[in-house]
Amino acid sequence: MTNLTPTPGQAMGLALLVMLCATLLTACGQTNFDETAAKSNLDEVMQNLVLAKDQGGEGLQNPVFNISIPNEQFEYSFASGQALAWTEGPMTIDHQFHTASVGKTFTATVILQLSEEGRLGPNGLDTSLSQLEVFDIATLDRLHIVDGISYGPEITVRQLLLHSSGLKDQYGDDANGSKEDYKGRPAPGGLLARLVADMPAHMECLQNPACDGGELITRKTWKHWDPAQPDDPYAGMLNFYINQMGHAGFCAPGTCFHYSDIGYVILGLIAEKAGGKSLHGLFRERIFDPLGMERSYLAYGVDPDASTWEVAISDFDLGGIPAVSAGINLSFDWGGGGVVSTAPELNRYFRALLEGELFSNPETLEQMIDWQIFPVISEYESGIGLGLTRSKGLDGQGVWGKFGAWGGGMLFDPVTGAYISGTVNSRIRLDEHWSIQIVSALRKARK
Repeated sequence: MTNLTPTPGQAMGLALLVMLCATLLTACGQTNFDETAAKSNLDEVMQNLVLAKDQGGEGLQNPVFNISIPNEQFEYSFASGQALAWTEGPMTIDHQFHTASVGKTFTATVILQLSEEGRLGPNGLDTSLSQLEVFDIATLDRLHIVDGISYGPEITVRQLLLHSSGLKDQYGDDANGSKEDYKGRPAPGGLLARLVADMPAHMECLQNPACDGGELITRKTWKHWDPAQPDDPYAGMLNFYINQMGHAGFCAPGTCFHYSDIGYVILGLIAEKAGGKSLHGLFRERIFDPLGMERSYLAYGVDPDASTWEVAISDFDLGGIPAVSAGINLSFDWGGGGVVSTAPELNRYFRALLEGELFSNPETLEQMIDWQIFPVISEYESGIGLGLTRSKGLDGQGVWGKFGAWGGGMLFDPVTGAYISGTVNSRIRLDEHWSIQIVSALRKARK
């Protein structure tokens, strides 16, 4: 017998669809969709991405995309180029890639699931770090200091998710300023500047079999937090932050927006404590395995060993260096962006997320996409959710999702009902640039 009573998750998916239908009729099949035109438009976009620059194209080496519009039963995939720079083999739709900050949405999903289960305490997302007891008070007192006042203990889980904790970003900021103070360039004392400084030595070391390179930041496998060595900045990623910039926070919690990767490292540690498993174990149990995401994993993950799921990884360009082939160690990303996946599997996850399959209560998804407007976000964003953002988009209609620093993205377009995931596999590309082209191509196919 068929059960006609929707589960809580299905009911939430229906609620979301009703909300979309009420505001954007085009997402509910109320206009005609020209599949032939859509594929032709997308073909043009994709060919422009790979066309050489001297021929007017973007000159990308190995982009891959999957586009799905469930209401229209529309599917489009594209992969081009060579997957790895120094190894023969074509890029395919099933190739894995480092998603970078797209992984924040996965961390946020697990945190929200744990909150639903009461594992963050009675205050849920508004629980403070001092109430969670993940860190000792001495650590919290050093975590976030602004104008001589320590705010670490009072930072809440919600503020970490929203990037409103006031914490700096360990990659682009340093104790003397933020990346904005350096005109968008990495702050000299941040991790990204140190990675860039070590790149020449790293590449030289690749040519010398006798070179160990263990002292290079580009080869370091980072712990996330080592409480036994709180004063050693290289004992763990949170150790690095506390010692390098914890005494010079950006603003008091809840008073500003400032994008902070260390906030999602802290959320990963919270998830492990509340969930009783490694972050990779939580991803597998709660997201990857239930959704059949057999090519997705948390890079450098242990318990279970992430290498089990590494099948066919692809390079991304890092300032002219093929990062994967060159062996650049990316363990610093972790809860802030360590997920490796494929374009189809990202779409599978995002659809399950927005249709309510991953939460028990409708209110949880509502909180996730309750877009917060801050005075300063970025020129591309119009709202911040919990692990998600809403772009300014085209004609005032933005897409929902997340972009990653290595050129990838995972998006939903409420106007067409399209799920768009993939990567241009290049650090120097503006992720928003390709998304606007793809979304525009799809919207032009509506009559």
